[in-house]
Amino acid sequence: MEISTNGTKLKVGVANRSGFPEFTRVERNSETNAVEATGFCIDIFKLVMESLPYEVPYEFFLNEYVDHQKGGDYSDISNMNNHSDPSYEKYDILVGDTTITANRSELLDFTFPYTESGVAVIVPIKANDSKNAWIFMKPLTPGLWLTAGTFFFFIGFVVWALEHHVNEEFQGPPLHQVGTVFWFSFSTIVFAHRERIVSNLTRFVVIVWMFVVLVLNSSYTASLASMLTVQQLQPTITDTHDLIEEGEYVGYQYGSFVTGLLRNMNFDTSKFRSYRTLEEYDDALSKGSRNGGVAAVVD
Repeated sequence: MEISTNGTKLKVGVANRSGFPEFTRVERNSETNAVEATGFCIDIFKLVMESLPYEVPYEFFLNEYVDHQKGGDYSDISNMNNHSDPSYEKYDILVGDTTITANRSELLDFTFPYTESGVAVIVPIKANDSKNAWIFMKPLTPGLWLTAGTFFFFIGFVVWALEHHVNEEFQGPPLHQVGTVFWFSFSTIVFAHRERIVSNLTRFVVIVWMFVVLVLNSSYTASLASMLTVQQLQPTITDTHDLIEEGEYVGYQYGSFVTGLLRNMNFDTSKFRSYRTLEEYDDALSKGSRNGGVAAVVD
C-alpha cells in the first residue's frame, strides 16, 4: 500500500450523539486527550479508508457544531466550513448519520448514501385486550351471541316437540322434560348428547344443527386463539392529518430536519417537542399529548 507523501492528516469531525451511540459515540482519552470515535458510521468510514489504494492518515475531532451535549444540532451543519470566526474549528470530513437534504447539498458535498433513509411516525399502540378477563366473549359479536343462544333454546324445543310423544327419554315430569331439553341442546356444543332419537325428522333437524354448531365452534376457536396468541398491534394514530386536526403535540429528534417537513405539512410549530434519546421518546409517548408528552414522534 502506498503512503500519502504530504504528511497532512485529514481532520475528521465527529458528532457526539447523546441518544443514539449505536451510530456515533465520541469519547476523549483521559491520558492522550485524543478523540476516540466508535459506532456504525465510524466503522463504515474506516472500511472506506482501508479500501483506498494508499494510506491516508486522519484524526478524529469533536464536531462542536453538532455536539448535542453542548446544544448543537445538525441544522448548523452549513457552518462547518463557512463560519467567519477563525477560532472555529474547520474539518475536511464530517462523519455521522447525517441526512442528505437539498439545502445541505448546496453547501456541502456528500458521499453516496450507505443506509436507507426515510421518515417514520412512531405512535403508541392500543391496550392489549388479551389481558381482559372477558376476552372469551370477544370472538363473537353481541348480536351473534344472542342469535346463537336463541337457536339453542329453539332447537331444544323443536327436538322435544318431535320426540316427546314417541320417545321415553323426552317424557316424564315437566321439570324433567325441561332439564332434558336444555341438556340435549347445550350438550351439542361439544357433541356430548347421549339421548336416543327415534323420529327421522328429528334426526334431520339434529344433523343440520350439528353442522351449524361445527362451523360456529371452528370460527370461535380460531378467533379466540388468534386473540390470545397473536400480538394485536393497533396504532392509536393512523393518519398524520388526525394529529393536525386534534391539535396534538408531536415529538422529533433534537436537531433533525423533520421540523421543516412538519411545517410544510401545516403542523403548528408550538406543538413541537424535541427529544434526544429513546428513553425520552418512550416517556413522552407513555404520557400522551394531554399529560406533558406527545401523541406521536416523527423521526
